[in-house]
Amino acid sequence: MDFMGNVPTLSEYNHLHQQSFSLNSKMHLLIHLSAALKFLSAHNVVHMDLSSLNVVVVHRLLTKIIDFGEAYHPMLDKDSPNSTPFSPRL
Repeated sequence: MDFMGNVPTLSEYNHLHQQSFSLNSKMHLLIHLSAALKFLSAHNVVHMDLSSLNVVVVHRLLTKIIDFGEAYHPMLDKDSPNSTPFSPRL
């Protein structure tokens, strides 16, 4: 797991850069976020708590999804005898 230190959430980033947050910057950020969601979907992972507070913005508008505490994966169903905690590495 990556240690990210003190990085802003998407909500904080938007508040701090409201004046200079261009359409191109927003599109760049959304492309990274959609790639992460596509990765999760390809691995049958449902985040279940995605919000601007669970996305951090790191170097050069790269986004990372955090807080997988509510995540669901069909192979790791909580009622399954083979259930283990799930924390994907992105």
